[in-house]
Amino acid sequence: MRLSWGKSGNNQIPNYGALALMGSADYVTDGSIASGSIIGDSPNPDLSWEMTSTWNIGFDVTLMKYLDLSADFYIANTQDLLLNVPVPQQSGYTTSLQNIGEVRNTGFEVRLATAKDIRLGAVDWNSNLSLSVNKDKVLALAPGQTQIISGNNITKIGNSIGELYGYEVIGVYKSDADFQKYPYMAGTQIGDYIIADLNGDNEINADDKKSFGSPAAKAVIGFNNTFRYKDFELTFDIYSELGKKKNSGTLQSLECGEGFMMVTQDYFDNRYHPVNNPEGTMATPNMGNYSNARKATAASNIYFKDASYALLRNLKLAYNLPSALLGKVGINKAQVYVLGNNLFMLTGYKGFNIDAEGSNILEQGNEKYVYPVPRTISVGVNINF
Repeated sequence: MRLSWGKSGNNQIPNYGALALMGSADYVTDGSIASGSIIGDSPNPDLSWEMTSTWNIGFDVTLMKYLDLSADFYIANTQDLLLNVPVPQQSGYTTSLQNIGEVRNTGFEVRLATAKDIRLGAVDWNSNLSLSVNKDKVLALAPGQTQIISGNNITKIGNSIGELYGYEVIGVYKSDADFQKYPYMAGTQIGDYIIADLNGDNEINADDKKSFGSPAAKAVIGFNNTFRYKDFELTFDIYSELGKKKNSGTLQSLECGEGFMMVTQDYFDNRYHPVNNPEGTMATPNMGNYSNARKATAASNIYFKDASYALLRNLKLAYNLPSALLGKVGINKAQVYVLGNNLFMLTGYKGFNIDAEGSNILEQGNEKYVYPVPRTISVGVNINF
């Protein structure tokens, strides 16, 4: 059994925080374009390192001489978080990097692996299965502050960092009776989304927004295998994230029903139309009035999608040329292989890139037109002299 406690970080860093982060920007002088620089972030001379204290307990055991089992449980408290905090734009900036708050991460990791190759007839098998679970909880923010709302995310004491935040859509206005039954924003029309009046004040405004949970995966699973038969070798790697959520800006553009943009097949099949599709569950196309309700529901459960997935990340088939043959030409080892990456993904998510993330942890889980990770197949030779 292992039991450990550790603390990392430093209470001061050199005065890098006093230096403003610079960005490039062109400008016009004497009728010509010239390159220049602008201040990209507000300087903060009081920045310091984050401080983390970690408690860990775990064990390692070998079962029946063939299986290695290890498990770790941990609690990590981090203080003085480095966060890009929204600031009034009158300051000339949109965010400021600051040390604020405290967060606790609690979780465990379990790994089950073959201690040595297992014989399956004429085949040798080696395998590794891992599971990790983590839950974060905000313990404190700046003095007197209980939450930070940044874009489509909310960071609130007692909850996780950067939870998806918006309105809850419960249907589509299809008749005048719906307008009598449900409150609505000014300018709302037949075919717009019905937004839940969560606080019961018979108005729809920002007070009716809610958290839809953390975009971070609740569990991560890895499964690696290698099979060997004579001079042939087959390896594959499966990776999975479960309980993950995404705000798909891609779908918001393709399924909002506004303008002349191409739409998805799902939107076309499920759009509301009083004659052609009266049972439709998605807002009707609208070429003229981009209503307040339609704008507001751009951040809502309509586009907060489950992004759990399982991915066949790598698959490799290799053949090791016979050593007797290689020795005659002065080669120690040669392998011919076919390698595939990102070959198959099982998921219900329909956005472009399921792993797309920005640099600001307060605005995690947002994806819009991020180029998908390509599927690749390559053929190669490894030669060792």
